[in-house]
Amino acid sequence: MDFKLNWILILSTAIIPLITGFVWYNPGVFGKIWMKETGVMMDDAKNVNMAKIMIISIVYSLLITMVLTPIVIHQFGFFSMLATPDSFDPNSENAKLFTSLIEKYGNNFRTFKHGAFHGFLTGIFLVLPVVGTSSLYEGRSWRYVLITCGYWILNFMLMGGIICAFA
Repeated sequence: MDFKLNWILILSTAIIPLITGFVWYNPGVFGKIWMKETGVMMDDAKNVNMAKIMIISIVYSLLITMVLTPIVIHQFGFFSMLATPDSFDPNSENAKLFTSLIEKYGNNFRTFKHGAFHGFLTGIFLVLPVVGTSSLYEGRSWRYVLITCGYWILNFMLMGGIICAFA
């Protein structure tokens, strides 16, 4: 198992919310309901800088990808448990132990299904409370909460699955 960052995987995973957003918020899927719940109209889209929105969305998605990686890949947690100042010295006791354990167990639980499961749990236990709480103070409906959380839970599942299976 290699702990180097795979930038192609990170960047490709970061565009998943854009792709699912085009489908999820399409007027034929949840777009009309979402617009009704938020008060946003199609004419409002003419007054925004879509290039800026897309670029910032990708930056946010990169942050999500970076935080999902240690959540869906259990071996990252083990690595942090052994981290000491000499951990990066290949001759240190911790580095040798870590290398040995990764060679033996490094691919355990490295499937799309497992990553999607942890993405789902992260969505339920992180996204739902954050969006739900914000929505209470903003006076948003439960329909809005379910549409928004459903979108992010789906994205976390897809992103987590891909990260876990291919990182």
